[in-house]
Amino acid sequence: MQRTKSGERIAVVDDDPSIRETLEGFLESEGYQIDCAADADELDRVMRMKPVDLVLLDIRLPGRDGLSLTRELRARSEIGIILITGRNDKVDRILGLEYGADDYIAKPVDERELLPRVRNLLRRVGHSRSASLSASSMLAFGQFLLDTRSRILTDAAGRTVPLTTPNSICLPCSCVTRARSCHVSASFRRRGASVSNRWTARSTRSCGGCAARSKRTPTIRI
Repeated sequence: MQRTKSGERIAVVDDDPSIRETLEGFLESEGYQIDCAADADELDRVMRMKPVDLVLLDIRLPGRDGLSLTRELRARSEIGIILITGRNDKVDRILGLEYGADDYIAKPVDERELLPRVRNLLRRVGHSRSASLSASSMLAFGQFLLDTRSRILTDAAGRTVPLTTPNSICLPCSCVTRARSCHVSASFRRRGASVSNRWTARSTRSCGGCAARSKRTPTIRI
C-alpha cells in the first residue's frame, strides 16, 4: 500500500542498478521521495537541483568512493548518511563513521532493518535542523532574550515580557538573524510601565560585520 508522501527526500547512491531500483521502489512505497545516482558526480548534480535529507551511500563507488564522499558531504552539511557496506568491510565501516557517517547497513540490504534506521536518522536530522533554526532567531541584549520568529521577549529569569503595540526593533544591519553586533532599540512594558532603552545586541549567528558595513537602520516589525 502506498503511504502518504512525507516530503523527505532520500538519495540512493550505488553503482549496481538492481540495488538502486530495489531500494527506490521500497522507499517510495513508504512515502519518501527518492533520487538515484550511480556515482558521486551524479549525486552532486542531484543535490544542486534538489535538497536531500538523507543519503544511502555505497561504500565502494567507482571514482570517488563512499568514504571520500562521506567526508565531503559532512564537511559542508548535516545531511543524514547511511553507508551500504559489504559484510566483511569492518575497517571501512569504522572509517566511514569516523569520517562522519551516521549509520551503516550491510549487503544484502534487509528492508525490515533499513526502514527503522532511515526513520530514526531522518528524525534526528529534523530535530537538529529545528534546533539550528531556533538558535538562529535568538537575539540577546542586556539581560533580555528576544526570539525574532515567535516575537517573544524574556528576561533573565525566563519570564515573558509583554511588548507594547506597535512593537519594533531597529537594527543597523540588513537581517536580524544575521546580525553579529548591533544596536537594538526596543519598547516593552514591564512592571506596568512602558520602557524604552538601547543596548548592544549580540545574535547567535555571525554575518562578518554587517552592522559595520550598513549605512541604514531598517525597522524590523515584531
